[in-house]
Amino acid sequence: MNIEKICRKGMYWTVVAGAATVLLACGGGGGGGSGGTPNAPYKIELTAQRYSLPLNLEGKRPGLDGYSGFGRLSPYTVALDVKATIAGRPIPSSEDNAFSCSLDRTVGNDVALYYLDGKSEHEVDVTLSDGRQLKLPGAYRAITLPSNSGMATFHFHADDTAGVAKITCTIQDPRDQQVREASVEIKVGEDNPNPSPTDLYIETRTTGSVGYTFTQGSQLNNQIQVQAAIFDVQNQRVPDPVGNNLHARIVSGYSDAAIGARLGSAGSGSTGRNTWVSSKTINGRATFTVIGGQYEGPILIEFLTDALDNNVDNGIAVPVSNLTVVYALNQAPPSHVTPVEIADQKLEGYFEQPFVAVLDFAVDDKGNKLRGIPPHTWRLVSGRLPDGLTLQSNGVITGTPKEIIKDQKFEVAVADSTASRLPWAGNQTDTHVFTITINESQYKVHIAECGNAETPGAVCELATAVVGSPYLFVLTGAGGNGTYTWESVPASPPPIHGFLNFDAQKAILSSEGAVSASLLTCIKTPGNPGNPGANPPVPATPDTFAYQDKAYDFIISVTSAGITHRQPVRVKVTGDGSQPTSCP
Repeated sequence: MNIEKICRKGMYWTVVAGAATVLLACGGGGGGGSGGTPNAPYKIELTAQRYSLPLNLEGKRPGLDGYSGFGRLSPYTVALDVKATIAGRPIPSSEDNAFSCSLDRTVGNDVALYYLDGKSEHEVDVTLSDGRQLKLPGAYRAITLPSNSGMATFHFHADDTAGVAKITCTIQDPRDQQVREASVEIKVGEDNPNPSPTDLYIETRTTGSVGYTFTQGSQLNNQIQVQAAIFDVQNQRVPDPVGNNLHARIVSGYSDAAIGARLGSAGSGSTGRNTWVSSKTINGRATFTVIGGQYEGPILIEFLTDALDNNVDNGIAVPVSNLTVVYALNQAPPSHVTPVEIADQKLEGYFEQPFVAVLDFAVDDKGNKLRGIPPHTWRLVSGRLPDGLTLQSNGVITGTPKEIIKDQKFEVAVADSTASRLPWAGNQTDTHVFTITINESQYKVHIAECGNAETPGAVCELATAVVGSPYLFVLTGAGGNGTYTWESVPASPPPIHGFLNFDAQKAILSSEGAVSASLLTCIKTPGNPGNPGANPPVPATPDTFAYQDKAYDFIISVTSAGITHRQPVRVKVTGDGSQPTSCP
């Protein structure tokens, strides 16, 4: 990136926000000459007032009030002095470019150098969001400084990224053209040699021109990218892992939009397909593809990493998770955008049992959902959620309730993204007061992905298995006392229906390798033998064959607090688009 060009265009804030540290420079003071031994070589020294600085989490700018190089230095700024001598005496003063100082970007932080000499050629014009015009110091990869009594002074300013920045200054002896150099290293941030398992968190965001995708069969692009980043306790990106360190899965059972929706990742070494995928972060971030399913609505996606070893290929011992929502639409937003109105819904959970609720929008008398244009940003306006629950900006309330409370009221606000598609209209907003109740556990044990089992004997449809891809589905217990034991009927091993294994210790249902096409129903349509003697002759037609989806039912039992719930479940096998040439 050409920082000099950027600064001259007035894009100071873009450069500073992405930089790890900033350097501020100004000419040294005084004047004078040199003497001593004429043939003595130049000697250059570079010293810093201190060699470590705290993280600048507030984004404070250098100088007094952030706009000049004068005034007391902030706690994120350090002064550096460069001086050159001949036989212990200063080199001659010079208004020419005596010193050249630059940054070694291979060492650590992404930094920039700054003049703070008040000269207009070293400043850029910046327009703030409120319309005010400011002149700010320009940013450069390298600067040159005059010699005043053999010295010059500049400054180093920390940003919010930890690391080490190396600063090198040089001077050329005009007598023999030899270049002398000196370097220092400035460390930003504290070491964290022993992070605890709670030191990681996951951030997610959608990418691309819109914050939504489309359903299958809509004749529109039904893919969107979602990027997740993993940070440590100092808000720094985790190091690049050897194996996959981020697992993503589509959470089924909360919206019909999850039916047929899939995940993918183009990352090297990534694994999985269909409803889950594992990938590795690069510079702390990994990108996944969300493919819309058969129905529109919110697709709930969970991201998981392992705080123990930053690796999910060997299992997840200390899980750290986050949830995000991607909306799937049947058609592009019309020229007339619906208003935004939050729908009321019953919010009820149980003490010390996992809770998830996705806030949604009302429907008008024509069946249109009043949601404006996604994506949406949700926030808590007043009141509070029960202890243990949080409202995320994507409208998901999640957590484990830590108190029993009845009819607790709280108000939320939502803003859509109308301005991203119709900038002249601005984003639409709405508020709504919800009531939430957290009850004592009623010990109704059930599988979370199948609902609370209010209809006995109802079959729970799990994620669809796709021919040619491996199958994996993780079951979650709910109700009871929070401790669960599992079993399948029929028992596994051997494989259920010849292709599904159930791990009762981990509650994971998986296939033995890729799902085979032999699990589909093969339909034969007889051809016509023809009648060559007819007038006109009737030609013969061959038999035709086609695959049809096939459902496989069995039972998963979950036991907690001495109560067992037997849940009929179904895994439907669907084809990959190929057709048979014959039926067995």
